[in-house]
Amino acid sequence: MLSLLFYLRKYKTDRVGRSMIYVRITVNGERSEFSTRRKIHPSQWDAAYGKVLGFSQEVRQLNSQLSKIRTDLYRHADILKGREQILTAESLKEYLQKELRKKDIPVNQVDYAFNSGFEYYLKTKRKCSHNTAIKYVVNFKKIVRIAYANGWISKDPFANRKARLKIVEREF
Repeated sequence: MLSLLFYLRKYKTDRVGRSMIYVRITVNGERSEFSTRRKIHPSQWDAAYGKVLGFSQEVRQLNSQLSKIRTDLYRHADILKGREQILTAESLKEYLQKELRKKDIPVNQVDYAFNSGFEYYLKTKRKCSHNTAIKYVVNFKKIVRIAYANGWISKDPFANRKARLKIVEREF
């Protein structure tokens, strides 16, 4: 049995008083929640229907996005049932986050390619200097090594990777 609930977290508001819209997925009593990354004023929210009140272009667009999320979740649940795969609240949440872009990656999927991509991302998108990017990678390496030491992953993705800082000469 699949149930979806769109709701506001009214106790968490931004500076202008808007609250984040969340989705709660319940499958056979198991719950999973995630943020839609959309905010509205609590006075505009219709809790009974899980929609935003009003007729403006912004409200229509927001309600359309919420309907798309609802439709995508139900469609994916039907696909899983058709394939006779196990349907869980967490699997639906993971599916939707993949569609909206990944928020997280399981530690067992971290590999050399991910590490290289992470360093590239830090240098290009985040515009970090080489040494700053390497420090972030080294900190991430410490976390992955803890997972390896605890047996959560079978191999160390940093085994053949050496982080080298560049010497920087500063003028004072």
